[in-house]
Amino acid sequence: MALAKMFQEQGMERSAITTYKEVLRECPLALEAAEGLLSLGVKGIEVNSLIVGCASNLSNLDWLNTWIKAHAHIHNREYTHAVSTLRSLDNVNLLRDNFNLLTIMGECYYYAGDDKNALLCLRRARIIEPDVMKGVDVYAAVLYKTHSIKELERLIPIITASNECTGEIYVAMAYSLYASRKLGRANTLTAQALNLNPNDIEATILRGNILIEQKKYQGALFFFRHAVQLKPYRYEPHKGLVDCLVGMHRLREALNIASGSCKQLGHTARVLTLYASVLMKDPVSVGKAKNTFGKSIASR
Repeated sequence: MALAKMFQEQGMERSAITTYKEVLRECPLALEAAEGLLSLGVKGIEVNSLIVGCASNLSNLDWLNTWIKAHAHIHNREYTHAVSTLRSLDNVNLLRDNFNLLTIMGECYYYAGDDKNALLCLRRARIIEPDVMKGVDVYAAVLYKTHSIKELERLIPIITASNECTGEIYVAMAYSLYASRKLGRANTLTAQALNLNPNDIEATILRGNILIEQKKYQGALFFFRHAVQLKPYRYEPHKGLVDCLVGMHRLREALNIASGSCKQLGHTARVLTLYASVLMKDPVSVGKAKNTFGKSIASR
């Protein structure tokens, strides 16, 4: 498994796929290997057949087909379909109140821009496993975005009591400092997270937003461009780029980014709102902005 992950991180996709398949042949229920294959573009049908072929002597695996289907949706960025599929698993006795399932559901809601439902799922997950640090960075981001600052403050003593030094913990702590406007210290913690993993997307996004708050737009631009390269399907990097360019009074470039976001991310409510907000800054485009806002409201 470690070898497969290393191949994937180094961009050696063929070797990673071969190694993940070897893991599944030896251990058909190694779901992390199955998820690795799906993330590399292997079709869900192929992954399912590989598992079923190697686990034919095992029973009660009806949930597994649904799990694979959900993860195939996730890796195709079909978050609404993924959530619907995962919710059906949450109703299965075997997986009811499963920490990993709830965390994945919460992250899917978050990626789709549904912060309210993301918070409900991630909060349930934290109640079940308060000492597990997986997903705590996204949980902190959702708490910040939903203005649940008191809950964010209560989270910090719990996660720091573990004495772990992970990127997820650093990012969660940084969000608490960011919320209390201690921008310098928040910036330091995101830097520590990025020292551990330069491609930490949550740390990169937060670092960019902190720099925007400090009006250091050129530095923020660097981090958001990196974020777009890492996760081009995430909304936050595109919004960060637009915010930087607007702050630098480069409205033409901001408009191009916002327009491109509509094509790349789809005409969702928040993407249309972002595009309309840039159009509103140009008196010539106010009419088009109002029309775009109307489309945004209609798509909610």
